[in-house]
Amino acid sequence: MSLPICATKKSAWMANEQHFLHQGLIEEEGDASILDAPQSERLQKFLANSLK
Repeated sequence: MSLPICATKKSAWMANEQHFLHQGLIEEEGDASILDAPQSERLQKFLANSLK
């Protein structure tokens, strides 16, 4: 079983980079806007299930 992870790199109090990992590989990365408009289907599903 593999679980996707959403990781952040913190700078001061705000995360300035977002990395969504799946099976140890970066599936999607960018600033916080990737959480508002994810491009990958896996990140879309992950966010939909996490925000229930």
